[in-house]
Amino acid sequence: MDCINNSNKDDERLPMLDLHDKFKFSCGKEIECSIQCCSNLNLMLTPYDIFRMKKRLKLSSEDFLMQYTTSPLKEGTAIPVVMLQMTDDEKRTCPFASSEGCKIYEDRPSSCRVYPLGQATTNDKDKAACHKEIYFIVREPYCIGFNTDKEWTVREWKKNQGLDIYNEMNYPWMEIILDKILQKQKMLDDNIAKMIFMGSYNLDAFKRFVFESRFLETFDIENEVIESIKKDELELMKFGFMWLKAVISGEKVLKVKDEAIPSNNKGL
Repeated sequence: MDCINNSNKDDERLPMLDLHDKFKFSCGKEIECSIQCCSNLNLMLTPYDIFRMKKRLKLSSEDFLMQYTTSPLKEGTAIPVVMLQMTDDEKRTCPFASSEGCKIYEDRPSSCRVYPLGQATTNDKDKAACHKEIYFIVREPYCIGFNTDKEWTVREWKKNQGLDIYNEMNYPWMEIILDKILQKQKMLDDNIAKMIFMGSYNLDAFKRFVFESRFLETFDIENEVIESIKKDELELMKFGFMWLKAVISGEKVLKVKDEAIPSNNKGL
């Protein structure tokens, strides 16, 4: 999901679409330009994108991140995000593109699914801003998929491309990275940046953090939740988002155990 700031003047000129609005488009092996959109990309991956892709490839989070991604975290950035690593050929082709199409098509990233639509959010103070579904047409000069009589509503395209589960999982994360506290900072403290990276993308490291540190001695987590995040990586991801909210915005979504509170702070 591409989440952009509507206050940008260029964005304001884009014709916004509602779920019932229609557009004509077709894509597939029968379209001559079918894999041209799979090269020279700067494709940001969401945590759920990585979850689906690594599962498809039977890789751990850490192995997938090492083999298929780059991150501005290494170069210094306000908010750590992960980008898909393109191959080093002349066209910077997606590593999953082939003459037969996408090799991981059923688990392709949300940005690939939503095309030829772009998805935006408003930049207001409402924390539910990223839940507002705002779309616009992205018309690449090489794409001939618009030369068709096949018509869709935005709602139909979303259903056809399996976007709903991606949006459901992406919204909580977008709320985190668009938090006003983060947006005001040009550069994050290294420890905060590393926590965001771990809690968002590296489920292996986050699981070790939860179960091999003093985490469970500090926070009062229900036994059912502990068992759930131990067995189910998707639940672990959701829990990671909850933890990041507590870390970044100070929301009291996790309860600290009484015995973990210094005695001189009790009763304050």
